[in-house]
Amino acid sequence: MDKTTTGFVPTKAALGAKGALVYPKFFRRVEKWKAAAEDADAFLSWIRTQSDGKKKVEGAAKDPVPLASLFEKVDERMVCVPYDVTRLWFSEK
Repeated sequence: MDKTTTGFVPTKAALGAKGALVYPKFFRRVEKWKAAAEDADAFLSWIRTQSDGKKKVEGAAKDPVPLASLFEKVDERMVCVPYDVTRLWFSEK
């Protein structure tokens, strides 16, 4: 079951084979996060500084927004993307 929209812990271990299934377009970006600590704030700060986090996504708002802005904090450990991920278009520019 995909955990992208409900919340997942963005750590290497949590995203591994026995961890949360995350929508592939987001997985390819968050799997670069190497931290072992379960810290949603640290992840959100990190994704905003990444080139992938700055790439534009269409379908979440009227105008394209940076990918990093789609992530929201669920709790101290977890983040989510509270949008219909099947309706998002990802720019590779």
